[in-house]
Order: sequence, then C-alpha cells, then structure tokens
Amino acid sequence: MTRILGKQGWSIRWLTGLIVAGLISVTPAQAAKPKFTYKSLGTLGGATSTAEGLNESGDVVGVSQLPNGSYSPYVYTAAEGMKDLNALTIGLLDGSGYVQFGPDRNSDGSPDLYVTGSLDGATAVAVFDGATGHSMGYLIAPGAGNIRSAAYTLFAPDGHVYIGTSSSSIQPRRDTVLRYRFDTGEFVGVFVTPESGGLLGASGMAFGKDVNSDGTPDLFVAATQSNNVLVYSGTDGSFLVEFVPPGSGGMDGPGDLQFQDIDADGVPELLVTSRRTASILAYNGETGAFLQMLLTSPATGVMLNQFAIGPDGDYYASENQKLESGEFLNIPRVLRFDGETGQFVSVFVPQIAGIRGNSFVTFDNAGDLYVSSSNTNEVVKFRGPLRPDAGTRIGAFVTGVGFNFASANDVNNLGQIVGLGTIPNSSNRVGAYLYNPPPPGKEHGSAIDLELPGDDEEATALNDSGDVAGFFLSPTDNRYHVFLWRPETRTAVDLGMLAGQDTYATSITPRGAGGHVQISGYAKTSSGERGWRFNTATGVMQNLGLISGGSGSSKAWDITTGGLVTGSASAGTKQKAYLRTLTGNMTDLGTLGGNQSYAYGLNAAQSVVGMSDTSSSVLANKHQSFLRTTADGMFKLEPQITNLPSAMQLKVRPTRISNSNRIIGPGSMDPGGVAFILTPQ
Repeated sequence: MTRILGKQGWSIRWLTGLIVAGLISVTPAQAAKPKFTYKSLGTLGGATSTAEGLNESGDVVGVSQLPNGSYSPYVYTAAEGMKDLNALTIGLLDGSGYVQFGPDRNSDGSPDLYVTGSLDGATAVAVFDGATGHSMGYLIAPGAGNIRSAAYTLFAPDGHVYIGTSSSSIQPRRDTVLRYRFDTGEFVGVFVTPESGGLLGASGMAFGKDVNSDGTPDLFVAATQSNNVLVYSGTDGSFLVEFVPPGSGGMDGPGDLQFQDIDADGVPELLVTSRRTASILAYNGETGAFLQMLLTSPATGVMLNQFAIGPDGDYYASENQKLESGEFLNIPRVLRFDGETGQFVSVFVPQIAGIRGNSFVTFDNAGDLYVSSSNTNEVVKFRGPLRPDAGTRIGAFVTGVGFNFASANDVNNLGQIVGLGTIPNSSNRVGAYLYNPPPPGKEHGSAIDLELPGDDEEATALNDSGDVAGFFLSPTDNRYHVFLWRPETRTAVDLGMLAGQDTYATSITPRGAGGHVQISGYAKTSSGERGWRFNTATGVMQNLGLISGGSGSSKAWDITTGGLVTGSASAGTKQKAYLRTLTGNMTDLGTLGGNQSYAYGLNAAQSVVGMSDTSSSVLANKHQSFLRTTADGMFKLEPQITNLPSAMQLKVRPTRISNSNRIIGPGSMDPGGVAFILTPQ
C-alpha cells in the first residue's frame, strides 16, 4: 500500500497501526490496491477534449474543442481550471521591431521601453515598464492613422511622436512620416506627404540643423529604397533638400541615423547605417559631405540592421547573415566596434543567444543591452559591456504572441509546454515550439520557435531541464528524423532514424549524469513498426524488437530514468503491454483476461497504465483500463475509482501516470471523450 500511496502521510500510518493491532481485518490484495478520485477537466466550450501531458503538480495539457467547433490547446491547473493556451499568450504585438527607451510614461522615475511592431498586420507602438517589463498598453494603437509597415519611431522635443513608414508592398505606396501626440497617442496627421521629395522607404529619422533658418530643427529621414537622406521642415513637414545624395560614400540601403559630435569640435556628424554594405558611414552634419566609413563588419554576405552607442562609447550593431539564395538566415548577432577607431572588437551577442528574425538594439540607463527578436516576438535583455559577465543573456524582458498554438503535447514541472503551432509573423510557418509560462507579475507567456529544418515537425516530449524531443521531416531525405533540442544552445540536434525509416519520439527522461537523457519512440521499418530507445551517452538508437515471434510490431510510449520503457509489442500473433529494462528483454505484462493489452504511461515506481481485453471471447470481450503495479500486477482501474460517473464506465482510457500517481486521459485514442484526471486518495 505504501508503495502506491506513500505520499498520504499520517492517514496511511494510522491505518497500518489499526491493521497491526488487529482492529481491522484486511486482505493483502485489499490493502495494496489504491483508490482514486475522478475529475472531469471539461472543455473550452465545445464537446470534446484530450489529455496529452501531465506534470507532478497535476497540471494537464491537451486539446479542446471550442464553441465554434474548432480546436485549441489548453493548460489545466487545479487552481484555475482549463485555460486556452492561445489566450494566455495574447500580447500587445505579434511581431516586435524597433525598440528604444523613451519618456517616463508611468512617472516612476525611469525611462520606459517602447516597441514598434504589428498586430494582425496593423502597426502599433506598445509600452512596457522600463524597470519590470510589465505591459502598459499602447502608446499608438494598432492601425491608428492607417499606419502600416512602420520602420522607426522618433520622440521629438515638441511633444509629438513621429513614425516613418516604408510600404513598398502596399499599393498605392504610402512612404510617409506620420505624427501623433505623445500624451494621448492620438493621430495628428500626415507630417510628410507620401513620396514627398522622392521619398521611398522612410527608415531612420532624427532632428538636426535648422536647414531653412526658421528657428526650428528640421527632420532628417533616411530613405532606404531611394538610397539617400532627405530633409523636411520641422514646422510643417514640407520637403526642403536632399542632404545626402544616392550612393554617397557607398551608401546602399540606409537604415537608422543619428547625429554625434565624434571629434568634439562642435560640428556634429551624421552617422548612417548602410545596411547592404554592412557598414556605418559618417557625413558632415552641416553640409552632408561624405567623411569616412566609420566601421564595417568583418564578415561577408551580411547586412547591418541598426546600431546603438553603448555606455562605454563603443558601437553595437545588429547583423544578419545573407544566404546564397538572397534570403537571410534570420539568426542575427550583435557586433561590438571600438568607439574611437571603429575597429571590430568582438561578437557581443552570438547567434546561439536565441534572437530570431529582424533585430534592433538599445541600452537602458544601467547600461544593459536590449535586443528585439521579431520571429519569437520578444525583447531580450543582456548584461551590458561594463558588467563582469558582459554579453550574458538575462532573458526575455517583454514578450508577445509568437505562435498560434495548434497542439500541446507535454508539460513539465516548471509549467513549460511543447507542441506544434503556426508563426503568424513568418508567413504562417508551421513550427515546433517551447512555451514559457508568464513570469511572476506578468500576464502573458511566450513561445520559442525551435527552428527545425523542413516544414513538417512536432515537439512531443519535455523534461524539467527544458530539453525537448520530437520529430521533423528532414529536407535531405524526405523522412522523419528524431531531434533533441537543448535550451543552453537553443539549437536542435538531429538524432537520425531507426533502420533508415520514418522515426517518431514519444517520451524523454530527466537529465542524468553528465546531462545525458534517454528518449523513446517508434519507427516504421520495413519489418513493421518497432519501438526504440536512444541514449545520448552512447549515441545509439536501440531497436527494442518484439516480445516473441519473428513478425509483428512494437511501440515505445513512455520511458523513465534508468531507461525503463513501456509500450505494446507483438507476442506471437497477439499484441501485449510490456516493460523493458535497460539490459533485459521485454516483459509481457499480460492482460485482464483477453488476448490483447496496450500500455501507454509509466512512472518511476514502474506503475503502468493502459487498456486491455477482458475476455478471449469476441462476444464477451470488453476493452477496459488497467493499472499495473509491482505489488499487484495488472488489475482493472475503473473499480478503484470511488466516484466514477455511471456514464463514464468503460470509457476511462488512461494515457499517462505521474510519479505522484495521478493518471490522465483520454488521449488521442478517444477523440470523442472529455479529458479527466484521477487523483490517488
């Protein structure tokens, strides 16, 4: 009894004392078999739900039908019940872009973080508390002023916010600068009319010298497609002059710009990112004459996106690698250049730091670096250059929507979840994800795209270290391979296939000595399906074979620390639930009186749950759930459920059992059912 219900504390010791004293008469079988309480997890408003993953706290993930008949993944907790995973990750933006610290909007004494991005295709500017990263809503609501394809946001001394737009994909073109009130976010009007002065692709902006001598600083705009720098009246936005002509100094695709007195001679210089030459160019801030190439990337085939000046006076630029196809790798890094000489110093943030897509950089008052990651829709914080651990990733400072979740397959004790979803800001690419729950004090979680090659993939298993196992369709041979994704490197390792055939992962163990893990699954070999076990310590994917006989199939559904595996396998002409140790053969777990049995879940105490026939007679046979323990062998599970509704009889289909002996189901085997959890009494 204590092997199953050892966590029940005083009640077990009290009951055991009565038995020993002879005050209660009980048979060994009665004492050993546990009792459970049934609870339906319900749905998200539809008719059905599945249960796929379970952690030790009793949190459950799966998929539920919605009132409109569609499906969405959920996470269930005892405290809050079932919640739509997509609703938990709805943030202010579904694509993060330009970032900067700006005016203290909540009057707490520190600058706040402003993120220019998009929501459902409409551009917006979201505000986050500069100290905590907590959402403060929108400065500029999505689509206000018909804003689309915004590149940069500029806070002006006159109390307005200026947004430059580049809309080559929208016809008619709307290459403009729009103006908004900072205090209310209200759209004031179009400041620079579309294509004024030949403007194509309004990018970086800054207020500089008073070109028309009217007493107001004028607006300088980098035009990324017309490849020049134009000046507009700071009073009414009318075009004044082309300040830097196309191609001057090798300019190609100007991005952001800013004024800086590099020589401390009182004459400002205009620094412009030449993105396609991966350099920063300096021009005379009074005349626009080219002065020098201030710095350039040491790499070839790259593009500098944007730069910021750090607290040490050095330059920090985000860089993206260009492939031979002309597309970008979308794994940026941040480079550091000497502030006096422009010489390359180091890679300050490497590609493995988890930044994906377009990236922009900024520093806070404490000197820490913030980098936007458009594909994961995060702004990630790194230790600044003046700290001893400079460049170390601290974590996502703000998050938004990065995925539309389609499945939830597993949950660990940290509340992380894995599954499959689509990435709305990446042409709706289907991708495997790792979801991180909301940090304390925050409302929304975030998702990491596991960045697997190919277009068909799924994350199926997860441990408490954040290691993820799953499968993907390899573009090299058009077959399904197994992968292992590690959070330290944020990259996936291709573990290959069993017998060169489509191979799928089902479960992963906690980390053992040396950080090694074991993974289980099955493959579609030429001899039939075969269960397998993979150990990272040996690098070997082991074919688990069959219980007996020379033909048939097997699957491995669950694996525990130590490499113990459960599943179902052929025993001659029958299919039986099995256990297999690291060194032994498959142990036939038997049936509930019939010919077939199927095991799906396993815990550290070697308790197994699954389904079994109850009679060898076709007419009398009934499929029924079972629990198998080391003390009692296999027995019917449903009679042990004290409050099972009569409508649920012969419908309990267990799929997972935790180390705390909680059991969930139905899983994908029974899509017409409603998810449940059984809790040991």
